[in-house]
Amino acid sequence: MKKMYDLWICAHCGFFSREQFPDDICPACNLTDWQCLQCGYTLTAKAGPPVCVQCGAMGRFRNISGYIPDWSTMGTTEPLLAV
Repeated sequence: MKKMYDLWICAHCGFFSREQFPDDICPACNLTDWQCLQCGYTLTAKAGPPVCVQCGAMGRFRNISGYIPDWSTMGTTEPLLAV
């Protein structure tokens, strides 16, 4: 039986790996998506900013992952949110 693997693809640079990126950060471009827990503002960066530029919340960002699995290896075309 052939073993199927998830293929993780960076949404920013297209880099792919058969394993989840360490700390959800692409090892090629070092970018991921961050979201403010206070207002929902999102940005792409290496790290979440210390202060939200939209609402002023301090240090309230979470990593919302800048990559998606390759759906074709899972036998589906329906996207899932990888957070």
